Parts: sequence; structure tokens; C-alpha cells
Amino acid sequence: MKIYRVAYSEFVPVYDIEVEAENESEAHDKAKEVLSDTDIGEFEIWRVEEVKKDKDEKTINNNN
Repeated sequence: MKIYRVAYSEFVPVYDIEVEAENESEAHDKAKEVLSDTDIGEFEIWRVEEVKKDKDEKTINNNN
């Protein structure tokens, strides 16, 4: 399984969640399911991209 970062929002700003999936399509579907179970209201998925891992298999987070 791979980790995918899924960007979503109702309006600006755009937020990210990470889901574990075999491919981008499955990641999109899983993220949609997770977000539908929350109280954020309507949302649009903007982008799905695979999260790259470093040598120690830790998620690389460029937001820190």
C-alpha cells in the first residue's frame, strides 16, 4: 500500500488528509468516504498525489 495526500476544500484555503491506498483512484474514493463522515459540509477534492518516503519510511512533510 502507498500513502496518498488528498487536497480538498469547500472554499479557500485547501486542506490535506493522507489515506492509504493502492492507487490514486482508490485514494480519491477513500478520502471522499472519510470526508463524507465529517461535519465539514460540501467539499471538492482538488488533487491526489503520492507521498514520497525517505530512507527510514517516514513521511516527508514539507510543511514544517
